[in-house]
Amino acid sequence: MSLHRTTLRDAARAALKANARFVSFKFRKAWAQNIDTDGLPLISVATPGELSKSVSRDAIQRQIEMSVIIQRKGGDALEDVADLDAEAAETAVLTAIGPTAIDVQISQTDLRFSGEGASRVSTLDMRFSILVMTDRET
Repeated sequence: MSLHRTTLRDAARAALKANARFVSFKFRKAWAQNIDTDGLPLISVATPGELSKSVSRDAIQRQIEMSVIIQRKGGDALEDVADLDAEAAETAVLTAIGPTAIDVQISQTDLRFSGEGASRVSTLDMRFSILVMTDRET
């Protein structure tokens, strides 16, 4: 059952939607790699990986990887704008998930660019590592 991942994704999405910086963004649960630039700016939250281990007869420790992907188009200042996006998203996600997790950290941030000139697109991929304890499913 993936209810714990769904709950984490929903909390992250709600926090990002509530952030004034991302008010004009579209939110998608998942998308293909190639997005029409007319559909930007765009945010997606996914949980692509999980490691789990039994810690008792009744509990499972789960290390969940969450990915927050932010795409936007822009010009010469696009890298600086993406840095501000990263700062706002990191604060929103850590604040939203922190109280429900044993530990949550940002583990990696990647920034890629495509296109040239005024039609440049940035793709910011932020990975969070979230440690939670769940009851053993019956």
